[in-house]
Amino acid sequence: MVRLILSLIPVLILFFLAFILGRYNANDAEVNLLFMRAETSMAMVIAATLFVGFLLGLCVVCISYLKLKFQNRKLKKAIIKMSKVSVDSRSADKVS
Repeated sequence: MVRLILSLIPVLILFFLAFILGRYNANDAEVNLLFMRAETSMAMVIAATLFVGFLLGLCVVCISYLKLKFQNRKLKKAIIKMSKVSVDSRSADKVS
């Protein structure tokens, strides 16, 4: 539970800062996207950029976490295989 709270504190601080930036940037902004042009408030631009950046960061963290889980599982299987070979060689030595 403490770990969850400690991991949420930076996210809450980031969203609080985004809220403050959005509140003081209420003027309109023209956004040129790839094939369209939109006029919206600067707060919406900041919020959308923050949200997209947060999602991209979350995707990168999830991918690296899954890679580490896969590597960990692979190494555990290798350890089990090596320990079985070691046990088999010891039992063969005792029989001889």
